[in-house]
Amino acid sequence: MSLRGGPWAAKRGSNQSAGPSSSSNSKTLNGPETSVRIHNYGANICFVRIGKGAQTASVADTPIPAGATVILAKGPEEDTIAYISSAGTSIYIQLGEGGS
Repeated sequence: MSLRGGPWAAKRGSNQSAGPSSSSNSKTLNGPETSVRIHNYGANICFVRIGKGAQTASVADTPIPAGATVILAKGPEEDTIAYISSAGTSIYIQLGEGGS
């Protein structure tokens, strides 16, 4: 799924923090926005998966290196982000539009 053109436009008040989890954990994405910005502010790589309903992340999913920020496309009905990371790795998750 490609991102809509234009600069990143954050959905105000939608930022969530997710702590380290050596097994898959998840957060709800509340909204129809088409992009999710993820910032890994931890010391280790994190893997994420976006989908509808219950999701389980694994090392086969999208990697987010330590210190990196990525913007991923999200379908209008996708409402969950799952993540898995080593100790000491936390991420910020924020909905929005655009980002290409």
